[in-house]
Amino acid sequence: MKFLIKIYKNRKLMDKYRTGKKRLFLKKARLINWRIKGLKVYLKVSYGKSFDNFGKFTDFWNDGDYTSRGSFWLAFNVFTEDD
Repeated sequence: MKFLIKIYKNRKLMDKYRTGKKRLFLKKARLINWRIKGLKVYLKVSYGKSFDNFGKFTDFWNDGDYTSRGSFWLAFNVFTEDD
């Protein structure tokens, strides 16, 4: 599993972090200051490549944009449910 965080403030990229280790990702994600006005966080969890229903070898992932701590962590827990 690979993780990506992009932090935007007023549509400008402030920070970007990518790792393949869940523990390092959690350490970085806990440091996000959710009190900043106009903050939006993009989360992407990639599961790697595998064959889809049509027999194509494709990359599988979940992603989304979040503006609150609760929705970010809820999505993260859902995206990493099988881990």
